[in-house]
Amino acid sequence: MDCYLSTLILAIGALLNSVLELWILIGLVLENVVNLGLSNHLYQFANEVRLQQDKGPTGYDMTGLAADVYMLWWDRRFEERLEELKIKMDLNIRFKDDLNQMLTAFPLGARYCRKNREHK
Repeated sequence: MDCYLSTLILAIGALLNSVLELWILIGLVLENVVNLGLSNHLYQFANEVRLQQDKGPTGYDMTGLAADVYMLWWDRRFEERLEELKIKMDLNIRFKDDLNQMLTAFPLGARYCRKNREHK
């Protein structure tokens, strides 16, 4: 199966003008697959089959994968913000949405100044 998929991607890539167009096409396909999967999830409650109305269903693999991607983005943004503030993170362990972090302690009386984006 993987062989057929890679052959298909190479064939589509040959039709496109650039690698960027190929990545855009792959992104659009993935977006549609995720939207289709999350918007058509059925579950059973009280012997009645129902369509998930909003949010990702708990326990659905695609919901977990989407959450993992979001949390990776969030981790990067958080680390960038700490670097801007010159705050050292000694430990950062995450499993799904559970975080264990250890930061260098601030001196007593330290304050965050939003205007200058630094701590004093």
